[in-house]
Amino acid sequence: MVVNLHKPYAVTSNIALKRLATVVPNLIVLDIHLPYLSGRDILEAIHANPDLEKTFVIVVTADLFEAEDLQGKADQVLMKPISFQRLHQVIEQLLTRPKAKH
Repeated sequence: MVVNLHKPYAVTSNIALKRLATVVPNLIVLDIHLPYLSGRDILEAIHANPDLEKTFVIVVTADLFEAEDLQGKADQVLMKPISFQRLHQVIEQLLTRPKAKH
């Protein structure tokens, strides 16, 4: 499978929330530790938006306790550091299966 990564990315959490109000991505890679607003808050906003219910969410963190607590709240939780190869593998797996509800 070839994964075409189009990256309309956001550099701050505020920009991310504004983009998610107008864009419905297939997949979001979300860091939990962001400036201004936590990735947890963005994750809650994603879950609260019915337009994003089919959007896959990969959460990344360097915090083991955060990773354990986020299990089941995102489609995949990855610990940093993450290689591009591992991220690509996870994306391929997610995009070839139906979206689970959280």
